[in-house]
Amino acid sequence: RRRLVYGAIYSLTDLVQQMSSSKPSDGCLAIKTNAVTMHVFQSLSGFRFILTTDNKTEDMKQHIRHIYANIWVECVVKSPLYNPNKPLDSPLFVKQLNAFVETLPCFTSPLGTTSSMSMATGASSTSPSR
Repeated sequence: RRRLVYGAIYSLTDLVQQMSSSKPSDGCLAIKTNAVTMHVFQSLSGFRFILTTDNKTEDMKQHIRHIYANIWVECVVKSPLYNPNKPLDSPLFVKQLNAFVETLPCFTSPLGTTSSMSMATGASSTSPSR
């Protein structure tokens, strides 16, 4: 399922960039379907962060950039144990990500619609999606 989502995001991002006269300078893109909106951020290193919300949710650019700059970079990239060629195993990242997502206004209990976070990179064929 993760590979299917990654493939869809990769294809849709490529399509939007081909159709657009300008490239998103901030690396952020929102793709809205009938059921959900996928807020995508691609870092300069090729990691894609995808925040999936319902369609009523506001623009999540600042939140997804916060996840990248203040959680991912601080908890994973700066860790001496981080190896970009291996699957992500960072309990600190997961803990801080969950704590942050739970503070978002669009987050609700597991019984309702929730926001979810996944991550993928186009750097290898075995993407470390989480």
